[in-house]
Amino acid sequence: MELSLLEIYLVGLVIINLPNIFRNLNSLRQNKIVWLTGLVVILSTLSLFWTSNLSRGLLTLGVEFVLFGVFLSFLSMKRFKLLMPYLIQIYIFSAVIMSFLALIQVIYGTWIDFGLCRGCLAAGFGFVRPSLFTAEPQFLGSLLIAPILILAYRLSARKWDVFGVVSLSITSLALYLTLSRGAIYAVVIGLIVLAFISYSHIKKYLLVLVIILGSFILGMMVHATSAQFNPHIAGNFYDSISKSVNHLSMGLVSLPAPKISEPITVSEQPKAVFDGYVAKSTDERVNMTSLGLQTWTAQPKTVLIGVGIGGSGQSILDYTGKISSSSEIIQNQYIEILLEKGIIGFVLFGVIIGWLFYTTRHKKVVWAILVAFLLQWNMFSGYPNALHAYLIIAALLCYYSQYFTKKKYKAL
Repeated sequence: MELSLLEIYLVGLVIINLPNIFRNLNSLRQNKIVWLTGLVVILSTLSLFWTSNLSRGLLTLGVEFVLFGVFLSFLSMKRFKLLMPYLIQIYIFSAVIMSFLALIQVIYGTWIDFGLCRGCLAAGFGFVRPSLFTAEPQFLGSLLIAPILILAYRLSARKWDVFGVVSLSITSLALYLTLSRGAIYAVVIGLIVLAFISYSHIKKYLLVLVIILGSFILGMMVHATSAQFNPHIAGNFYDSISKSVNHLSMGLVSLPAPKISEPITVSEQPKAVFDGYVAKSTDERVNMTSLGLQTWTAQPKTVLIGVGIGGSGQSILDYTGKISSSSEIIQNQYIEILLEKGIIGFVLFGVIIGWLFYTTRHKKVVWAILVAFLLQWNMFSGYPNALHAYLIIAALLCYYSQYFTKKKYKAL
């Protein structure tokens, strides 16, 4: 059981909006996307009867109910469309503040481990990877995906402003500092989608890419400087850059070792745990994906309706016996949906995503954000650490839903 401030806030949001939801029931019943998302929740509820892990299933269903309640709350707010631009500005401003704090975390983490997660410590690579108030660096990186893509789109489509340039620079810097391959790859793919969207002002867009690339290079320099001055872990400037390049390229690119003209001195400091690409991280994900597919295809019933909500870990343990605990997650959202909700749940999920692509066809910047999230869902699964992705999708579905007035408001 993992209870966060965000979850408490969302429960409060739903409770406060219950009267508004009931007042708008007739309108909500006429909205097709409400029926689609409602069917997912109904399927999850029914699957409690056959789930292999009832306690985990109940907790997961609780989160789904809260997310569905938030979605209905958004749809019931007749001024939500007016609020959306302000929500986006708050999100971007918050991302900028958190990015500054991430830089500070890397700097002070060079000397002090206080407040750092286990996977953030300099002992790993020789430099700190920030996570701030998230569980791991990859989730901080995921939170920065949407702001970076929105800022990149705005700078390429509108007149440049100092705040926009500074915001894109610092958020891109923070993204690199997380060294999260999933988040960085997702942003890169999102930027490629934006390139097709921004073809009419491609020169300005290329300047945007230069800003992002420059921020990534600066992030590499920050990591390298941190490694050079870290008094507890043996490392140097060039070694840090070499590790970063090797890790982000998944071991495909190895920088040449520097020529040593002086006698080698043995450092009394311990070496960092990783000297480049961490293959274990990828191998574990690939292995869990394989085990998840094996378990899903084991029985016709499982293929159709899955093993039940929250039951993926227990089912993989029971069927394969190749994991150590039933609490392990697949770390691939698509395979988790297939295994827990079967082909029926997977099709419903696909229809909802397809619906969002269709309703945002006139505002394709949303496509870049959506594609980035879809890519990153190959790297992790579950709700607690990724609630922002579902909240953003819920907000976008509401904002572009035909349920609202035809009057147009600017948001992205």
